[in-house]
Amino acid sequence: MNLKKYKGLLIAGGVVLVLLAVAGFLLYSSMSRYAQGKTDLQAEMQKLSQLNNREPFPSQTNIAQVTTNLLIQAGVLKEMNEQLREGQVEPQQMESAEFGLLLENGLRAIRASFATNGIILPQRMSFGFDRYAGGQPPRDLDIPRLVQQLRIIDNLCKILVAAGIAELQVISREEFETMAGAAPPRPGQPPSADKVGTIGPNELYGKMRFKLVFRAKESAVLEVLNALAAHEMFTVITVLEKANQKQGLRDVAFSPAVAPAAPPGGAAAGGAIPREQRVVIGREEVDVKMEVDVYRFAPIPDQPARER
Repeated sequence: MNLKKYKGLLIAGGVVLVLLAVAGFLLYSSMSRYAQGKTDLQAEMQKLSQLNNREPFPSQTNIAQVTTNLLIQAGVLKEMNEQLREGQVEPQQMESAEFGLLLENGLRAIRASFATNGIILPQRMSFGFDRYAGGQPPRDLDIPRLVQQLRIIDNLCKILVAAGIAELQVISREEFETMAGAAPPRPGQPPSADKVGTIGPNELYGKMRFKLVFRAKESAVLEVLNALAAHEMFTVITVLEKANQKQGLRDVAFSPAVAPAAPPGGAAAGGAIPREQRVVIGREEVDVKMEVDVYRFAPIPDQPARER
């Protein structure tokens, strides 16, 4: 057999065999990958089926943990609420005649405390209760909050007296009763004045604003601020303005034109001003305008643990 005659054919056959081997290998690899992929897919589908058939919720362990956390948070909230409520002034219902007597005696005692300590008051000052001090009886539904405001003002006046202010010029309250019967506020607007100090069904607190205008030394003003911060009533100072009517004294005290001559053998001309003239800030009286919000917090009832 002449192989040279079929040399080309043999080479072609060899190439075909190599190609067939490569194709077979590729086919085997693809079939192996396909089989592995099919096995993996079946395993994942089995896991998915198990997850779909189980009941993941509710988990009794999770329920117990959430219940415990809820009780802890409720206890912390209630403790904080009790601390905030401690010492707050509550409304008190009473008869109109009883309120009139309480108002008369209360205002007399407040005036006496200021007079005893030498604090100047405007004549016939009624501390924000002018109409009722003049004999007008309040509405029955307004009396509880009026009693509350009277006692708050009494506490504020005790703070001013204890701090040793020089003069009380104005003290006023939010007169909620003047807006009785007004139209309710629109959504997004602040509550109307007749709701001042009240606590709605879904509200945590109510507040009343009081305005104080007085004259005192700066040390007394600091005592007032510290006393408000430490008082058992929960108060927030929303406005504080101070004006020094003797501001010009600083310029005069530091002016070279009025600097005293240096004593013989002392400092050269133009030296430091003596201490008694140099220290001016804090010695004169300042006019103070202050607005204070006094809060009242609603009680938080005990919440029993829910059972499932």
